[in-house]
Amino acid sequence: LLLAVALGGVALLGSGCVTANGTASVPGVGPQSVDDPSGRATGVQLLLLLTTLSLAPALLLMVTSFTRIIIVLSLVRNAVGVPQLPPNQVLLGLGFLLTVFVMAPVWQTVNRDALQPYLAGQIQQGDALKRAEDPVRTFMLAQTRESDLDLFVGLSQETRPEGIEQVPTYVVIPAFILSELKTAFLMGFI
Repeated sequence: LLLAVALGGVALLGSGCVTANGTASVPGVGPQSVDDPSGRATGVQLLLLLTTLSLAPALLLMVTSFTRIIIVLSLVRNAVGVPQLPPNQVLLGLGFLLTVFVMAPVWQTVNRDALQPYLAGQIQQGDALKRAEDPVRTFMLAQTRESDLDLFVGLSQETRPEGIEQVPTYVVIPAFILSELKTAFLMGFI
């Protein structure tokens, strides 16, 4: 999903035109009429795209198993007695590859049910986001401790949801992160 967003950004930025005098220009970027709302929309879209790309690493940490994996690998490295080996870059690379392996079924579902229909023009952006959110939420909820979820539902000061599917995603994410941290330290200590 993140790769698709990055490739879309590159395609958007790389889809510039070359004018007759040989200079390159990107459509929608540059001086435009004040009365032309399409130019403002393109600028806002570009801003949103760059914001999304800059937040992609944080999303990777927040909604995947990366946090658990990297903490366990770090604790195991220190338990071996040589805290410098393997180097941090190797540990992060291994953590990333293991995260890709663990999250592959979720990402395949997101690709099949949300990204491909959206790219084919079969669904709108809002529907694609909802379809992409569902498998990620399912993964996070399966890994989240009920006590952590209860804690964040209480902290959100919202009415108690009747079912797990009614818990807002902004409540699920911090509960998931807290559960991942607890589980990682338990695994490392054991």
